[in-house]
Amino acid sequence: MILCSVLFLLGITSMGTVSSALPLTGIIRVDTGKKGANQVLYVFQVGEVDEKSPSLDFTLRPEYESSGIYLQDIKEIHVETVQALEKCVNLENADAEIVLDSEGKGEISVTPGVYLITQKEQRRQDIKIQSSLIFFPNMNTEQTGWNTEVEVNPKVSVSERPSNPPQTGDDRNVLLWGILLIGSLTGTVLLVIGKRGKRREEGESS
Repeated sequence: MILCSVLFLLGITSMGTVSSALPLTGIIRVDTGKKGANQVLYVFQVGEVDEKSPSLDFTLRPEYESSGIYLQDIKEIHVETVQALEKCVNLENADAEIVLDSEGKGEISVTPGVYLITQKEQRRQDIKIQSSLIFFPNMNTEQTGWNTEVEVNPKVSVSERPSNPPQTGDDRNVLLWGILLIGSLTGTVLLVIGKRGKRREEGESS
């Protein structure tokens, strides 16, 4: 189940002409804190570098074009953006997975592109990890070079587990066991009465 959530905007900047060669690889690090420990995240590459553009622009992969999102126009990411992309996701075709450790940390090596990172499944039903949309690479603050390592800290929400099991409204099993119990007790009482009556008759005859 894909979770719709707030996204993290990382390094979407007007870069002008790319003055240095793009890094071939980089690292995306995820840190959810201990709340997200041992969870599994899906990684989908939804966009690629537009090699025809003189500046660093990204374009959607064909399978995500139906989302109606134009990466070149994104200046700020909203919930609707990730929802549109998640609708195009095929859970069976994830590009990679990130298995978070006992501290809620994990990382993956990536090539230039746009990545959607979302929770694969809820191993514990009370834990939800927000999705992240990451553009890699991005320029450093001084605009003098590329950041090859990106860290994202998605928000983790933990809901309380119910103290009592939910009522399903199906009381058929309870009713059945009640009938069997009453029948058993009735049979036991009749058996006892029968034995007492038999003993009384034997006593009178003797």
